[in-house]
Amino acid sequence: YETTLIPVLESARESRLPLNPSIMRDGFKKFPEVFTPYIKYCVDQKTCTDYMKARYADNDLFKTYVVWAESQSQCKRLKLTDLLVKPMQRITKYSLLLQAILRKTEEDKQRRALLEMIASVDKFVTSVNATLKHRHDQERLASIITKIESYDAVEAPNDESLKYIQEYNTNFDLRAPMPGCNSGHSRSLIMQSVLK
Repeated sequence: YETTLIPVLESARESRLPLNPSIMRDGFKKFPEVFTPYIKYCVDQKTCTDYMKARYADNDLFKTYVVWAESQSQCKRLKLTDLLVKPMQRITKYSLLLQAILRKTEEDKQRRALLEMIASVDKFVTSVNATLKHRHDQERLASIITKIESYDAVEAPNDESLKYIQEYNTNFDLRAPMPGCNSGHSRSLIMQSVLK
């Protein structure tokens, strides 16, 4: 805010001209770098909300504190769960704000700068969404793992073979790296149904 948006406002106030969005370009080019902590926040947001709900249900002191905090004017009548989701909503608003500025901008140089900024923000939002989707896929795979029963297709001829078969059955993990692929590739669920 201080390094990207304030200079635009100060420039407009001094020159008495409309806002020059080109001044913001350098700041928005660094958008992914500056907002990297948002990725972890967004990924862990559900865990945080679940933790907060659990503490709210079983800890009277925490419940009293939350009720008091939500009654303060700074919360603007929002619940703690609403406040926890705000940063996730904020990320998408930057692109919408820049697109609104673009619609009102006529100068080509400023329009090109705005298109670069929008591309930078959209690329970051896409990466956050991809990370969230990956996390969701991993959670679904973990859920499926708990439902898979061991299957003994053949009877083990001896105890040593039985040991290896049981080890394979107990260590079966859909989230494990895929053999023959680099570590960047991960499994994703395409379809889930009962096989009968």
